[in-house]
Amino acid sequence: RQLAIDKQNVLADKAQGWMFEQLEVTKFNLDAVRKGSRLYAATTDSLGQTNHPTTDVLISNDKAFQLKSGNTASSSAFMLADKKYADVNLVAPSDQTDKVQALYAKRIESGTLKASDYQNASAKLHKGIEADNVSSGGTTYDEALKATDAKHANHVANTFEAKAAL
Repeated sequence: RQLAIDKQNVLADKAQGWMFEQLEVTKFNLDAVRKGSRLYAATTDSLGQTNHPTTDVLISNDKAFQLKSGNTASSSAFMLADKKYADVNLVAPSDQTDKVQALYAKRIESGTLKASDYQNASAKLHKGIEADNVSSGGTTYDEALKATDAKHANHVANTFEAKAAL
């Protein structure tokens, strides 16, 4: 709720990146509670590490993730293949993951100069944040985009609260 309010003056296609991170963390934490796991995910922003150079989400078992949510699979693929993310796990919107993998395979096969970056990104790409049998299950680009609207974010938060209570 608060993130949607805080980002209301940011263009929705930019604000959705923050919402993407928050949705992934919330879904992961709900799955951890449901499974009785002690794992916990948090955004680096919420931990006071605003604009961390390589990590958007940390899981309590020291697993690190970089999340990139572009409005197309090629945009997400390009952002995630940056060399600076070579040592972290990567997440694209769940509705783009298969296409991102296909793009990486095509680019690796063509022998581009960045083939090793694409190879690394392909190996580290996940459909959502995950660790030790706990997973977010993924978040689509549209889910993140819609959550930038404060009314919709409130509805999403209410849904998450009800699931947590149950």
